[in-house]
Amino acid sequence: MILVIYNFKGGEGKSKIAQNLALTMNYSIITNDVFTPIENILPDNRILKIYPNQDFPKVNKNDDIIFDLGGYPDKRVVEVLTIAKYILVPITNEEDNIQVGVNAIDAIMRYNNNIIVIANKTEKEDFQFIKNDLEKLYNYPIFNIKKSTALSKLSLRKKSIQDVVKTNPLLGYSYKKIQQQFVDLITFISK
Repeated sequence: MILVIYNFKGGEGKSKIAQNLALTMNYSIITNDVFTPIENILPDNRILKIYPNQDFPKVNKNDDIIFDLGGYPDKRVVEVLTIAKYILVPITNEEDNIQVGVNAIDAIMRYNNNIIVIANKTEKEDFQFIKNDLEKLYNYPIFNIKKSTALSKLSLRKKSIQDVVKTNPLLGYSYKKIQQQFVDLITFISK
């Protein structure tokens, strides 16, 4: 299954979500981010960086690939959006990021309507605020991924949050909530 994690803006947590999903689901990643931290986590045969003038490889809808994409939806991005099973759009509640996320969703809708919104890096009332704003405009599912050190420490551990929870009881307790949020997301995607 092809998944795309996409937003116009950097800093929304696309790569961190892609990393954890790839590690948990045993997917490969194709990214147009040439300075990605993902290359420190996944083995070389499971990550492909695509440079600005380079085409994406041809993929089959049944391939287990996550596209970690940012920037303007150029021809290459549009081709991937049209074949994706789901497009996950991370949005944070910082400054004008909700509006940038809305702009991204509006652009994506032209090519694929299988959109999942991720209220990402949430604290306190952030999730409800993002959800309330977006439910006025769309009927897309919205998942919450709380702010946590778990995602930022993936590079050090080279394990999914799920694997860390299984192997380290102390961290398992600390990461239990974010781990369950990813389980809920993966369960929805896998239906």
